Amino acid sequence: MKVITNNGQSSFLLDLLKNPEVKKHTKAVKIAVWLLNESYLKPVKVFCEDQKIPLFCHVYRNNCYPKNNYYSKIEDCIKQHDKILHSKVYWFVGYGVYIGSANFCKEGWEQNTEFGLFLYSKKSSSNYYMIKNNLKNFFKELESNEMPVKKAG
Repeated sequence: MKVITNNGQSSFLLDLLKNPEVKKHTKAVKIAVWLLNESYLKPVKVFCEDQKIPLFCHVYRNNCYPKNNYYSKIEDCIKQHDKILHSKVYWFVGYGVYIGSANFCKEGWEQNTEFGLFLYSKKSSSNYYMIKNNLKNFFKELESNEMPVKKAG
């Protein structure tokens, strides 16, 4: 486990996408957030495309389509739900999970005070199966409450 703050770790999430171990072990990326925009999602989308792994984004339904219409380009990976989730969950399935307040954008790390935890997926950890099962159940719950994606208008 690693405590992540933007005090001395100014680009942890972006650096994570460049880490060879993350690239080697990640089987999919699952994201649950309140709001997505291009600066948050683009680095992760590129990572998944380069690694040829699936990306699943769960976003609060009222925030799904901003006026810039970026979502029309990525709607194949977006799932909407009607529950507000303010914290961010970025699960690199097979490598680890970040749970906290930070987004995948440099501006957030430079302008905000961010805090979170990164939990590594190590089978030797006594919490491994509990964390993995809780994450699976969390995303399963979101998937069970999916709603049709509303089109930009």
